[in-house]
Amino acid sequence: MTENKALKIFDLETIENLSLESLKSMYRAQAFIKHPDKDGGSNGEFVELREAYLFLLTKVKPKKHKNTKVEDEIQETALKELSKEEILAKYFSETKVLQEKVEGQQLVTTKQIESLNRIKTEVEEIIANFDKQKQVLKDELEIILQDLETKVNPTFLKKFFLFFWPKMSEEEFWRRYNVEVNRFSRKDADLDIDFFKEMLGVYGNGLNDIANSITEL
Repeated sequence: MTENKALKIFDLETIENLSLESLKSMYRAQAFIKHPDKDGGSNGEFVELREAYLFLLTKVKPKKHKNTKVEDEIQETALKELSKEEILAKYFSETKVLQEKVEGQQLVTTKQIESLNRIKTEVEEIIANFDKQKQVLKDELEIILQDLETKVNPTFLKKFFLFFWPKMSEEEFWRRYNVEVNRFSRKDADLDIDFFKEMLGVYGNGLNDIANSITEL
């Protein structure tokens, strides 16, 4: 049964503004004429009428009432119009729809968990790489500063080898020391900036994925 065919059977152009009460009234009027026990009625027309009625029942939205009891009575009356087979068919149909929704939500939840796990993995990799780069930079600075310190205060053995080279003055030592420390500070700051950029990128992309999956619900 299609919507166009169901509307045609009830001589309707659209389901807009169609209420359960009016649909039930139209059904009863046509059922009285098309029932096989009535003169001029036939089993085929009546079955087709019932199929159209059941189809439109799933499409018509009940009116909102302040008293929900009225809405319950309408739904209960509509169910009373159905046969046992039709009620079972409606039950299985609605159950299938609910099951599909639940499965869809489970799929979305799975995607969200996968996104969170991916974020966690990428963040751990970024932190590990950041710590490694920091340590390399620190070790590099320590080697340079130790070399400078050796030149300004050489050991006995190095004094022998540096005999023919002038000893570094303290003024030169501090000048070069400050140059290296400043260079280290700039590199260290650049690492911090790159780290935060990467972290924001990972979180941004991950949260976008999660937000997009929520819209699929």
